[in-house]
Amino acid sequence: MTLKELKDRLKNKPFMRPVVYIWKVIRHPRRFVRYVMARFFFGGMLKAKKDNEVYLLLGGAIGDNVYGLAYLDELRKKFPDKKITAFSTPLNSRILSTYREIDDVNLSDEVHENLCKLLHPGMPANVLWQYSAFNMFIPIPAFYSDVWKSSRKATLFNMRRIFNLTNDAEITYHNLPKMPVKAIKDFEHIKNRVVIIHPYPHYRQEYHEDIYGPICEELNRRSYIIFTNVIREQKPVKGTEALRCSIEELYSIACDVPLIVGGRGGILDLLIPSGINMFAIYESHSEFEFFPLYEWKSKGKIEEVKVKVSDEDSLKSFYERFRSFLDELKQEGRIS
Repeated sequence: MTLKELKDRLKNKPFMRPVVYIWKVIRHPRRFVRYVMARFFFGGMLKAKKDNEVYLLLGGAIGDNVYGLAYLDELRKKFPDKKITAFSTPLNSRILSTYREIDDVNLSDEVHENLCKLLHPGMPANVLWQYSAFNMFIPIPAFYSDVWKSSRKATLFNMRRIFNLTNDAEITYHNLPKMPVKAIKDFEHIKNRVVIIHPYPHYRQEYHEDIYGPICEELNRRSYIIFTNVIREQKPVKGTEALRCSIEELYSIACDVPLIVGGRGGILDLLIPSGINMFAIYESHSEFEFFPLYEWKSKGKIEEVKVKVSDEDSLKSFYERFRSFLDELKQEGRIS
């Protein structure tokens, strides 16, 4: 007898519900142990687990949250009568608030720290998937690196496996609203000539001058107005202006400007629904292979390029592809 058959048989017999949980423990002892561990680390955050609840442990990075909710609508179809609760950090509160299928959000700076105590990147996927028996999902790409490498499949493909969805599952995008742009003076008059540079993926504090210096020189030569997306102590690339704004305002800017050039990171995933054209720079081969942006099916044109800073031939090829990409955008009328 399967667990589903047992649950169906006992559906109208609430007094027999404990039998269902005992059956779960017998059939999935390791999953039960993992679930108990999760309750230990998240004890102060998780409410009493009920059979009608689904938990999504999303972590702290922007990209992890966007990827973790990429199939939220499909998850709702799978669990139509269950309450979906997402756990994340305050940084992502504004993003999570735009997903209509999330019933409850639990925000804490300890979420990512507790996940790292409970798990670690590269942990075998069969361990991570053990939580799903109790409707607790951990859809964080970094924790499944062994799956990406062994299956040779990209991230969104394997995210479907985490939720046990079919290959034709539809992608869910966030719905960040557009807002007035205040970070760029006279934005409405210059927006068609604005290009955003994003040289600090993964919260770096330094950028590669050998990559972004020539890029900005080429953009300046073509008379574009360049802004570097920065936070905290980060400095703008030479020859550009600093762009300091909220996530919502950055998204609103991306909805109206023609191009962003930057390192592969969660910000690019966040901006996909805006339709902005992207020139994505991959300094890591694994990111290029397992986190491709084309999976998102963007309306904007995307060019994804690997580059090795220490290799002159790689840099030369990289610059040529960038210039060609600008020419293609102009020919297609995507950029002025």
